[in-house]
Amino acid sequence: MSDFLQADKIDGLPHPNETARLYGHDGAIAEVLDAVNANRLHHAWMLTGQKGIGKAH
Repeated sequence: MSDFLQADKIDGLPHPNETARLYGHDGAIAEVLDAVNANRLHHAWMLTGQKGIGKAH
């Protein structure tokens, strides 16, 4: 990984780009996939939640 400052990096944890799997987001993933597959993907999605839960992934 580069030595540049990364705003979404938490000390002691891997950067989201280094994370291969997301845990605990099955409902959100299914909702986005359903919208894509139904060709009704909204022009904007709000990704919210506590720091470190995977929003940057």
